[in-house]
Amino acid sequence: SAGLSKAVLTTADLSHAKIIESSLLDAQINSTVLVGADLSRCDMRRARITRSNLMGAVFCEANLSETNLESSRFDGADLTGAKLIGARLNRASLKGARLTGADLTRAILVETDLQQADLSAIEFQSRHSGPGLEKALGAAEEEKSAN
Repeated sequence: SAGLSKAVLTTADLSHAKIIESSLLDAQINSTVLVGADLSRCDMRRARITRSNLMGAVFCEANLSETNLESSRFDGADLTGAKLIGARLNRASLKGARLTGADLTRAILVETDLQQADLSAIEFQSRHSGPGLEKALGAAEEEKSAN
């Protein structure tokens, strides 16, 4: 497993990279392409991953707690069992993403796109949910029942 704590990546292309069980604590990843990358079981707490393309990436059981994921694209990504406690997902796109069993407690989802996302068995403790979460979940449910 790679030690990438506090790494700074800007405009890098790491498409299809295998970065499994690595530490990316406090990493700063900006305008980076991680399409199809495998970041399963990575510790990415407090990382800043903004304006990046993570379409189809795998984050199974990754710890993304307190991470800033604003304006990033996670379309079709697999976040099964991921910890997103207190994560900021403002203006992020998670279209068709799998969030099965993910923990979104205190996550902030303002203008977050969850169309066709799999939200089964997620944890979010509504009384502790961050701004926008219930609205985003409601919009995703309405879209699902319309189809």
